This record gives sequence, structure tokens and C-alpha cells, in this order.
Amino acid sequence: MLDAAGDRVPQAFAGAVAEGRELPTTGGSDTHRHPEVGATFTVFADGIRTERDLVDAIRGGLMHGGDWASEGIPDRRHDNVVKRHHSANGKGNS
Repeated sequence: MLDAAGDRVPQAFAGAVAEGRELPTTGGSDTHRHPEVGATFTVFADGIRTERDLVDAIRGGLMHGGDWASEGIPDRRHDNVVKRHHSANGKGNS
């Protein structure tokens, strides 16, 4: 289980319990500050195209909690926010 606003120690414990019991994990979005939005997420197996696929994946436990680092994806969530902020303040787009 991953939670953007949470402490990593309880999350590690929850993850260990889930692993020991062979339970799937999810990524939560319990955010309290703007930078936390989208920091964690639930990763599903490929092939989800319909609502039925999604329900089947959840019931089958075919997902896990992830974040940008654990999934090896560059975190670019704030790229456009910074550009827009600078542009609005007359600082250009860099």
C-alpha cells in the first residue's frame, strides 16, 4: 500500500502484511498538499479496456500500489505547473 501523505514505516508494515497474506495492494491519494496529488497510484495489469475488465482485475487482485520511483517512470507531474506559474509572473516559460 502506498499513500502520498503517509509515513513510509506504517506503509512498509502494511505492505509486508499484504505480501505475507498474498493480498493485492493499492496506491492511495490521501493528499493534503498540492505537491502530493498524483504521487501514488494503483497499477493494473495491461489489457484493461472496459469497466468489466477493471472490475475483474480488482476482484482478481491484478494490481499493486505504485509511485513514480518504484515504477521507474520520470515524475513530470509539476512540469506544466511551474511553466504556467513563471509565465503568469512574467518570467517566461523556462
